[in-house]
Amino acid sequence: PVMVAKSGDRLLRADAVTSLRESLITKASLITPNLPEAADLLGVTEAIDRESMLHQTKALLG
Repeated sequence: PVMVAKSGDRLLRADAVTSLRESLITKASLITPNLPEAADLLGVTEAIDRESMLHQTKALLG
């Protein structure tokens, strides 16, 4: 599901993001979050540099 619009508006409530994180993401073979979505899934601020992006990618991979 799309979690964040191009405008930056959040499209899912916090409880829905929690459900995604705990249920769907753990069963998925592939996820394609953009930067704001990755941050929401991890419960952190959006990555602003390459190092932060790599850290968040590794965190999403488990």
